[in-house]
Amino acid sequence: MKLRMAFLAAFGATAGAGLQAVEILPPSGPDVVRETVAFYDAADDFPDEAVMRNGREAVPFEVKAGAREVALPMTCQVWSGFERVKIVIDADFEGDDAVTGAVVCVSVCPGSIQKYAAGPSRRLSPRPIARRDGKMIIEVTAKEIGESAKIADTIYPSNLDKILLLRRADAPAATGYLATVDLEKEGFRESFSCDNGRLFIANLDDAAKCRPHFTLANDGPDCEGMFAWRLYDQPTGKTYAEGRIERAFKDGERLDVAMPKPEKAGCYHVDYTLERKGGYHYSHTVSYAAMHPAGKNTELFSDDFKFSCLAHLESYSMNERRRMMAYMRDMGANYTRAGGRYWRMVQPDGPGTPFVGWKRYVKGIDICLSNGVERGVSILVAPKWAEDPERNAKITTLKNYPRMEYLAAYVTEFAGGLAGRVRDFEGNNEPNLTNWTQEFIADYEKTLYKALKAARPDAVYKSGEWGGFSQNWDDEYYVKYNPDCWDVWAQHYHNSLNECMPTVSHIDMLRHKYGITKPWMGDECANSNTNQHLQAADMFCKNIHGRGHGAIGMTWYNLRCKGSMKPLRKGETSFGMLTWDFCPRGVYVAFNAYAKTFRRTLLKGAEDLFPGIMAWRYEGRNRDEALYPYWSMNRRYRSMTLSSKTDAREVEEIDLYGNVRPLAVKDGRVTFCAGRDPVTLRLVPRTATLERAELVAADEIPGYNRIVATAERPAVFRANTIEQYTQIVPSSGENDDLVWRSIEDLSGILFVFRPEGKYLSVRICVDDDVHHPTEKGYKMYTGDGFQLMMLVPGQRGSWEIGGAWYGDGTTDVWVWSAPEGIDADAVRGDIQLKAHRNMSVPRGTIWYDLRIPLQLLGTNSEGLRKSGILLNAIINDNDGRCREGYLSFAEGNPKDPDNFIAVDFTNYPDHVEVQ
Repeated sequence: MKLRMAFLAAFGATAGAGLQAVEILPPSGPDVVRETVAFYDAADDFPDEAVMRNGREAVPFEVKAGAREVALPMTCQVWSGFERVKIVIDADFEGDDAVTGAVVCVSVCPGSIQKYAAGPSRRLSPRPIARRDGKMIIEVTAKEIGESAKIADTIYPSNLDKILLLRRADAPAATGYLATVDLEKEGFRESFSCDNGRLFIANLDDAAKCRPHFTLANDGPDCEGMFAWRLYDQPTGKTYAEGRIERAFKDGERLDVAMPKPEKAGCYHVDYTLERKGGYHYSHTVSYAAMHPAGKNTELFSDDFKFSCLAHLESYSMNERRRMMAYMRDMGANYTRAGGRYWRMVQPDGPGTPFVGWKRYVKGIDICLSNGVERGVSILVAPKWAEDPERNAKITTLKNYPRMEYLAAYVTEFAGGLAGRVRDFEGNNEPNLTNWTQEFIADYEKTLYKALKAARPDAVYKSGEWGGFSQNWDDEYYVKYNPDCWDVWAQHYHNSLNECMPTVSHIDMLRHKYGITKPWMGDECANSNTNQHLQAADMFCKNIHGRGHGAIGMTWYNLRCKGSMKPLRKGETSFGMLTWDFCPRGVYVAFNAYAKTFRRTLLKGAEDLFPGIMAWRYEGRNRDEALYPYWSMNRRYRSMTLSSKTDAREVEEIDLYGNVRPLAVKDGRVTFCAGRDPVTLRLVPRTATLERAELVAADEIPGYNRIVATAERPAVFRANTIEQYTQIVPSSGENDDLVWRSIEDLSGILFVFRPEGKYLSVRICVDDDVHHPTEKGYKMYTGDGFQLMMLVPGQRGSWEIGGAWYGDGTTDVWVWSAPEGIDADAVRGDIQLKAHRNMSVPRGTIWYDLRIPLQLLGTNSEGLRKSGILLNAIINDNDGRCREGYLSFAEGNPKDPDNFIAVDFTNYPDHVEVQ
């Protein structure tokens, strides 16, 4: 009772809304510490090689005479925490196995793809093998794993990468047969569960599967144990609850420690430390999703929007694939771009030879289908025997260009063998980032498409898989080079919502410009924001925004993080919906809510709900409801309270994570809030409408970076500090002359003038010790010049305008991105730029004067003076060798509207502020 009261007191001081007090419970249900299935089943993982051996399936492996080491045929496996473990190998040999010992290879805190590992795979010291009931037993301790990686106190999670059996030098040739590898954990340890199988999901719809708790276990001598934990919110760091246990544990004892039961959907994190007094201790973090599961998709091969996530399944064992697909099933995914089993892997031995590992490949696909997830597959990387020597001689980066007759034969057999299992096929991954030419890609795709359709008329071919718009490489591809031989245009873009909008606008522009009516799909998309809430919001908004512009699906990249560093670094290491050891992140819960809300709905079109608000209308196919997802693009306000007329009988508000709150409908009006976070209004019945809203109140963000321009003086702000500089070149001795050191190297002042007449005027004054512009047009950013980012209330999306002044006195303007509905290429000529250099002042200040027609900003001078504008600019730095870096007038990501500066326009000069 004292222990329980201490937990209640600790929780009462820090608890957040929606959580119940913590208590210690006796263990219940199955023993969650012991593995519930075989840790590793070789025949399950390699069914093509499996044979019957002594009445059971096993995988054979050949051992050469005199071989001192032999690796067991197994893939690396994630294993959960232990103080010590006995690895039980169920394998036998024909004749004398001659095994004298073993070496275990592990990686500590690895990534799901090894090159992103925090620590490489390491060989533990050789150890003896014990024998029991015909099985070999190896003992490993947590302490030696930690010592091998030189990581103190933070030694989990880890991977069992490989087991090497050691043999006598005079050992004869032999054949071994591996059946299973199991674990028998001992000592003082913990495990985490929600009583939802192996999924860290607290199911808010099923109380029996909503019991997040740790189980402390002791299998060894009596000991004094300590377990301390803190439950918190990752984006804010807010503590919900914390607790500590110090007590004696008897041999064989189990103790469940319950976390506060979540009542609201979200992602919950627990930092904890486990210690057996006497030396063994470590710290780790787990997280779990509290949610209303969207559940298994029941309409395979349908035309519903593809709620998709990339999974890289070929990198994992069948055991881990089942767990990954169970996570996809519960979050409502109906599609996965699962990564490729390359042609060179499938058919390495020559034309007409049997496919290698075909049973395993098909088994992996069937795991997807059994969980309601359709799998797309790739036709990538020709084997050496199939390469076209003439064309490969012209290629330096992505070789493996195949002879067309070999490609056609392979596609016919490969696609035909997947009939009934796979509908979507793709060719290459991001070929525009290689030096395959457009002609090479077109020939490749035409041959592939013809063979695919001949073998499988039902198949869908996704063309391109373009890696962004590298120099607009693919702008004319579907008109000039390959107009007909594809079904879906696949585009990749890893960026923030704000940067995603111009990408989607560019796709819109190309499709309208060239009359392309075939659909497109964002088939590899992510955001590397390590703030899990902001990442989740971007995922939701990018999906809604893409679908609102004709996309038939979006594939989030990816399911599991490629890294495990703490904290995760920005980039591909932090894209995952799950950590590499299967802990859900915020984006997982948001995807679940998104899929649950918008599966089997019809998009009816964009809605003009209020200036600066992005909104669309959906209607349920099988549900009597209308849905309005929306969010505010006006970063100046924390939130705006809006009121709309409606004929709805009922209105509910669904937040980013799927929490539902009823809204009152009074006198035919409903009041709701709009902020950065996306929200969905659900109206009943389906025919109900929501009229254009009226503003009730707006809450400005406290301390928002704001400057005022008056009729007498422009708004002025400066770029001249190390905090505003981003270095691009690596720090090394040979680059010392390229590192920004002071305002002598580069600095600038930006003036924004009060709009008058038909133009907004912006002046950028730059002091640069060496002025070196490079190319004109798209790549002007590589040389000296500027980029101006603007967000105008009422426009959907932001501007990114570039300008440069060249040695011959000419200038050039480029528009990389423009708001929705504006053709960036077409309006470039409407933006005026004049520039000159004042050599009468030190360092020869360059003056850039930019005039932007207010018509392009969707307003006039009076309208812009009322609404204000949000903007930022960067000054690029190139002293002749390369682009070294840039100065931004705002700190942080220069293209993120949250970092923009708000410029107000007024007639009162005493409000002028200068940075």
